[in-house]
Amino acid sequence: MNNDQRSLVSGFDLSLFVILELLGLIAIFGNASLITVLVKFNYLNRASFILILSLAFADILHGIVTIFYFYPPIVLKGHYLSLLWMKIFNAIDWIAWAITLTHISAVCLDRLAAVIFYARYTLLVSLRKMRYYSIFCWIFFIGQNIILLLSNACCMIIPLQSKKYYTFGYQRDNNFLNQTNIYIYTYTPLELSTIIIISISNPIILIQIYKRWKRKCALQHASVLLLEMSMKLGAQHSHIELTRKSMQKASRQQQRIILQIVAVVAIFSNYMLIYYLSYYIFPYSYEWVAVLHSVFYSITHISNPVIYFTCNKEIRKHLFTLYIELWQYFLACNRSLLFERYQFPFHTMERTQQIRRLSTVESQKRMQQSKTTTTTVDIMIKLSTNITREMDTLINFKDYGKQQIEEKQKEQEYYF
Repeated sequence: MNNDQRSLVSGFDLSLFVILELLGLIAIFGNASLITVLVKFNYLNRASFILILSLAFADILHGIVTIFYFYPPIVLKGHYLSLLWMKIFNAIDWIAWAITLTHISAVCLDRLAAVIFYARYTLLVSLRKMRYYSIFCWIFFIGQNIILLLSNACCMIIPLQSKKYYTFGYQRDNNFLNQTNIYIYTYTPLELSTIIIISISNPIILIQIYKRWKRKCALQHASVLLLEMSMKLGAQHSHIELTRKSMQKASRQQQRIILQIVAVVAIFSNYMLIYYLSYYIFPYSYEWVAVLHSVFYSITHISNPVIYFTCNKEIRKHLFTLYIELWQYFLACNRSLLFERYQFPFHTMERTQQIRRLSTVESQKRMQQSKTTTTTVDIMIKLSTNITREMDTLINFKDYGKQQIEEKQKEQEYYF
């Protein structure tokens, strides 16, 4: 980048670049954490999480493309990749976009089946069907984009110089101008079908959840009134309080489910609205449209980990457990590296066995040194162990009555 290009980089350019790159990094690490939690804690034996796994992989691919291809030209003020790498990043981005569209539609239909056909859900939606569907989508769209890449199909998506590289769009000023843009005819029907599925399924889901919640609250309220009327002994008071707590917990659970659905729909719908406004209605006529398009495009890639780690208590608990285990593994690796570097035994038994071979005066000095010598890693491991115990105590501190209620409501949480 020369001096003229440096002078063109404003404070807004730098701020926008940093924000978009941070969103890309959050997308990569957040979805990688979600994938690790789903695999490590056996969530993949449930059909819904197969779709979430594929969405997480697609969002990681999107994050890689945005970090290394779409947004660096904002500060570089030019393309720095060769034509071959630009085509490869285009293929990766289109594969990830196809997986996102097909799987977010499948997630909406899966939740619709779970709400409407609750009793027959396991017959309609099975783990085997979800696996076949996800594998088919990956194989089909990978093969399709390899063919489009080799056939040099028009038109590649590149960062747009006319919009100060704030966003990206189809390359129009090339030799393929007179050719048909195959990507529009390939992906526009898929995009429109996804929008239709989201627009129809999610209002039905929200209405059904609201009706079920109101019905459940009415039944629980009636049962509490009956218990209060028939209460003669003081021992029944605890059962009434337990019923009230279960009703409050069910209310909070339904609120989390509604919040999760509304958040996913709002983020994706806003992006698709800006996407079609910017491409088809007033194609980047305004600078703020280009900036919003890039920002919402990056936000859609972090929506799944943020929503699941925020709204799903069990997944959030497993995330904390995963990070604690990684921290302990990191400390253990550092301890082994220190042991190999200094060749000094850490165990007291090995120290005392070596000290016994020395003279009396010298052995006493060595014994005192071995008792007082404590490495920083030892202290960190002890602190980490104590923190782990306290976290487990806080997380697992539940009453027996609450455990009974959570076990009954656990299966309903898995579907959402």
